[in-house]
Amino acid sequence: RLYNTIIILRTLYGKTYYVSGFVKERRFVAVHSPLNKATGLLLFLLPLTLSVLEVRYTAPLVCAVAAVAAIQEGHLIRTGRAA
Repeated sequence: RLYNTIIILRTLYGKTYYVSGFVKERRFVAVHSPLNKATGLLLFLLPLTLSVLEVRYTAPLVCAVAAVAAIQEGHLIRTGRAA
C-alpha cells in the first residue's frame, strides 16, 4: 500500500515538473539525472528482490531515492539547468 502511494506521488511530481518545465522553457523538459535513473533501476529491481527481502526493508530505500530525485528534478527545472 505504501509502495503504491509512493509510485502515484512520484508520478504526479514528475508530471507536475514536466508541465512546469514546458511553461518555463516553452518546450517539454525531461530530466535524465543520475538520481532519476537510479530511481528507475531501483523500481525495476524491487519486484525481483521480493523473494529474498521483505518489501518493508527495500521500499523505504526506493522511496527515499525517488523523493530526492523528485526534489532535484524540480530544482533543475526551476533553475534552468535541465537538459
